[in-house]
Amino acid sequence: MKTRLFIGAALLGVPALAQVPSNVPAAGLVAWYPLNNSVVDAGPNGLNGSASGSSASADRFGTAGAASFFNGFSYDQVPSNALFNTGEGMTVCAWVQLTDANANQKIAGRVNGSFNSGYIFGVENGQVHPEVWNAGGTPHTFSAGFIPSGQWTHLAITWATNGYLVAYVNGMAADSIAAGAEAIGSNNEPLIIGGSPWSQNPLYFGVNGSLDDIGIWNRALSPSEISDVFSSGTTGVPQVIASRNAVLYPVPAERSTTIKAASELAGQHYWFVDATGRTVLQGRLEIGPTTVNVERLGAGAYAVVLGDARATAMKFVKR
Repeated sequence: MKTRLFIGAALLGVPALAQVPSNVPAAGLVAWYPLNNSVVDAGPNGLNGSASGSSASADRFGTAGAASFFNGFSYDQVPSNALFNTGEGMTVCAWVQLTDANANQKIAGRVNGSFNSGYIFGVENGQVHPEVWNAGGTPHTFSAGFIPSGQWTHLAITWATNGYLVAYVNGMAADSIAAGAEAIGSNNEPLIIGGSPWSQNPLYFGVNGSLDDIGIWNRALSPSEISDVFSSGTTGVPQVIASRNAVLYPVPAERSTTIKAASELAGQHYWFVDATGRTVLQGRLEIGPTTVNVERLGAGAYAVVLGDARATAMKFVKR
């Protein structure tokens, strides 16, 4: 969510100043980029950058000029600063609206030319795809979650030495791997937003879509802090509910919701069950996404049970 300081702005004819929203944890905050058609850091350190071809776009609230659009060949760059070497802890988050979430795209990061230090916060095949190199040059990477194309989605990654590298989608942990005992490898590279985060050529794997509210911390935010950053800024943004075998989106929904289940569940049943345990809607899962018309359901919460073994259940809310 964005807050602007309006005192005197209209009279002076200058843009209002962006501030860090109250739901954003201040402890360990390195930089906060509202990306309201600029690369100004609203955080405590003034780590401002410059745009190379990115342009203004509406944010998730529909506010014109309150986010930045990237065309696949544009990017933002922030000069190198020692504060970006976060050491034993790190969090990076962003709101994204990607034209095609299946394409390999780099949201933000900084990695050296030898590809043995730093990090990349990206997406690939419709999933969050973090890449982190520790001080010994060892890469840590995985893909997890589900990112729908064309829909505003909140993504985050956290790193804690002697803990985990975790990926989040819309405030929920999607997966994690062990981080190991070494800190993130330091380098002197700039921060690149919207393009490949190696400064030698940031024109590869560019974002095609809009980005907003990018935050960087020098510690791993807790799951509850990640949830706060997401849920305090979600007006009008439907959620993605995930389980080990499936995702359900959007939630809440008025007319339809989509189930994307593991391939082994194709052809098996799904049930929408109300609070009394009564099945109110059922059908079979298709190969690929299954769109379910929920218009005839009454407003309220339901359990969505998947698979003939009924081993997977998720919460659905009818608006």
